[in-house]
Amino acid sequence: SIQGWGPFFASHGIVTMTIGTNNPPKDFPKDRADALVDAILTLRAENARKESPIFQRLDLSRIAVSGWSMGGGGAQLAAVQNPTLKAAIGLCPWHEPGGIFNHAVPLLIIGGENDRRAPFNEHGLIHYCTTPSTTPKLLFEVRGAGHWVANGPKGVYRDTGNGDVGRIALAWLKVFLVGDERYKKFLSIKPQSASRFESNIRGVSSGDDKTIDASSVCDTLDSL
Repeated sequence: SIQGWGPFFASHGIVTMTIGTNNPPKDFPKDRADALVDAILTLRAENARKESPIFQRLDLSRIAVSGWSMGGGGAQLAAVQNPTLKAAIGLCPWHEPGGIFNHAVPLLIIGGENDRRAPFNEHGLIHYCTTPSTTPKLLFEVRGAGHWVANGPKGVYRDTGNGDVGRIALAWLKVFLVGDERYKKFLSIKPQSASRFESNIRGVSSGDDKTIDASSVCDTLDSL
């Protein structure tokens, strides 16, 4: 369901491996994290295998992870386990209550305002706010969207047809995975489709030329 991200990132020069899950209802975030770590090992092995189409073509110092729903929780746990990762993206992430994600891997959270399977205030917002304030992070909540809004660069929701989801995700990887600061400008303007758009990255604004207060979105937790 998320395989559309593969050719999208690849078209921008980012080698991408997408994986499925053996038992979607029962493979919880810890299982998904283990699968992501195994995928990284597979890519490393393919980079060393002479018959591989990606033989010696990967920069093994630049690896990122992403996941959708429980896979988003898995991406967070993979970042906790692997501090050398350059970036992590949680797409409508889900995790058991009480999750705290103590890592320094730059984190992007994308979710839907009307997500019923992983309600944003109970999951995506918690992911963002329980990741340390010292970790570069950005939160993008898509107005009126549901749980499938980030299954691909254009999602499945009609209001993401302008490419906001794909644009933000790509810019995140270009800046933190590739190291291309030119893409930072795409993270600096609140997308029209955003109901909430917050970051602690210096120079990123909400569209009114003010630097975002990293604690502002997390202040709402007290009233939930």
